[in-house]
Amino acid sequence: MSKVLGIDLGGTRLRIGMVDEAGGMHHHKVVPSSVLKENGDFVGDLIHFLGEYFEESGEKPEAMAFGIPSAIYKDEKTAFYSPNLKSPQGKVLLDHTNIADPVAEAFGVPVWVGKDTNYILVYDREVMGLQDADVIVAGYIGTGYGGAIMVNGEFVLGKNGIGEEIGHVPFWHGDALCGCGKRGCAEAYASGVVLKEIREKYFPETDISEMFTKHAKEQVLQEFVYAAALPFAMMGNLLAPDAYVAGGGVIEMKDFPREDFKRYIRENISRAVVENGLDIRFSEVNQEKGVLGSAMYARQKLAKLG
Repeated sequence: MSKVLGIDLGGTRLRIGMVDEAGGMHHHKVVPSSVLKENGDFVGDLIHFLGEYFEESGEKPEAMAFGIPSAIYKDEKTAFYSPNLKSPQGKVLLDHTNIADPVAEAFGVPVWVGKDTNYILVYDREVMGLQDADVIVAGYIGTGYGGAIMVNGEFVLGKNGIGEEIGHVPFWHGDALCGCGKRGCAEAYASGVVLKEIREKYFPETDISEMFTKHAKEQVLQEFVYAAALPFAMMGNLLAPDAYVAGGGVIEMKDFPREDFKRYIRENISRAVVENGLDIRFSEVNQEKGVLGSAMYARQKLAKLG
């Protein structure tokens, strides 16, 4: 049975696996994403890592797709800029970097590179039965705040592919510094990085996994949830989507206040949109969905090649 490779690269972990035509996962592996950060040569380290992975697994895929926390050009090869992937010295490792061509040349198979949240939405759309939805807006809050927008089954990539950055919509008079270098982005108020800062400042005795269980009603965390909800409301007012999908490590945490989150979305969307119904869904807790979504996308693209 033929297999394709999916990679889900986050700011903290890299997940990889071979996926067969029936959706079965093989040779699944999770390693710290630092394996691609230590030497300052992201593409070279990626090729080395993949070579070892293929040798260990004893097989090579028909195609590969890499989900990267970065805006990706429409060529589906080149990462624009990824502030959450830095070397130990603080150097941004993906800055107008062509990933696909060197990897394809090294291993002789087609390679596609996409925004990680787009590939997760490929998976969520399938498992949620949203194939007939005209418009889907998704936001995934992990280390950062990533977004994905799909209209009639296609991603809204914008000029050159640099679109869907709902985590970087500016808040009115916002001054908090974002990892992208700008001030006032939604991500500067709602992200895994910000949640860790809140814990360190206000609740140092609480384990990060218990933050919402113990402190969800505290004002500082309600403001965090409000900030997480605002980009969904903004997109709701712009697009009136058939469905909203919320996920990522933060939103999928134990006791994340989903009802408060949904209420903040409703309170900031126009009455006309609300009265036509809000279908707000939460991505399932599945650590493999980024890999599976990447692989699903690779298989779709492979089929188009004939």
